[in-house]
Amino acid sequence: MTQQQMLAHQPGRQPLDIRTVLVCDDRKEMRDAITGLLELLPDLKLVGCAVDARSCAAGVRDWLPDVLMLDVNIPGGGPNLAREVRTIHPTMHIVVFSGRDEPSVRQQMLAAGADQYVVKTGRLNPLLAALRRVGSEPTPPAAQLPAQRGPSPERPSASGGAEGGSGPPPHPLTSSFVL
Repeated sequence: MTQQQMLAHQPGRQPLDIRTVLVCDDRKEMRDAITGLLELLPDLKLVGCAVDARSCAAGVRDWLPDVLMLDVNIPGGGPNLAREVRTIHPTMHIVVFSGRDEPSVRQQMLAAGADQYVVKTGRLNPLLAALRRVGSEPTPPAAQLPAQRGPSPERPSASGGAEGGSGPPPHPLTSSFVL
């Protein structure tokens, strides 16, 4: 019996909406931070990782994940890869997690089939929010979607900075990436 089935049989408990996630990023430290965090979360289940367009497309074909976390800059990546994986698995949600903040890149990825575009800022909370949000609410037309990002320089993170670090310390698996 799966965890979801067990929870469904407990009075007063709702089953978890568990989403499977394939992580496609060529940077090992980023994959390690994201996969380490996903392994701790009961509602997001890591099914695999890929480092380039070829392994990403194969992972989508083999695992049929609910959500693909896609870095724009993986070798062979970009809008063509987003279109290819959308063709392989049309109902899969695509969350782009990229260090590129150019509006033209964001627009190209959304037009190619991505559901969300999250800018890498060293924080993982915007990514986690996007992974959880896709499919749970109607998506506005791509032109209306803002790029998701971490705090601006004027608003230091809770893990340090001018506000005195009142939040919990970052998980050791996130290395230089914080929640």
